Amino acid sequence: MADILIFQADRNQERQALPGQRVLIQLPENPTTGYQWQIETFDPRVLTASGSDFAASSGGLLGGGGLRTFVFTAQTPGSTPVRLVYRRSWEPKTQAGEAFEVRIQVRMKAQP
Repeated sequence: MADILIFQADRNQERQALPGQRVLIQLPENPTTGYQWQIETFDPRVLTASGSDFAASSGGLLGGGGLRTFVFTAQTPGSTPVRLVYRRSWEPKTQAGEAFEVRIQVRMKAQP
């Protein structure tokens, strides 16, 4: 079963997944600024989060950005928004930052 890849251009879209299928969300990030993408909300009955990984851009320059990839696995049929926020970990959670949201619909079988 192929992974579902979601990118920044997919903001506010809906994607469908089957139970057991992996959902990868890749967003640009520059952690040297202190800003990092963090999971704010999702329904753990519908998806499980398996962590995230950061890969520096191919230039590999010190202070350069790259891509943060979050890995989720579809569990049971249902629908959940996945909301990520781009913020500094030491700042109050109430402070506004960039947000990314996508809706994941888990179905028992693929829809045409």
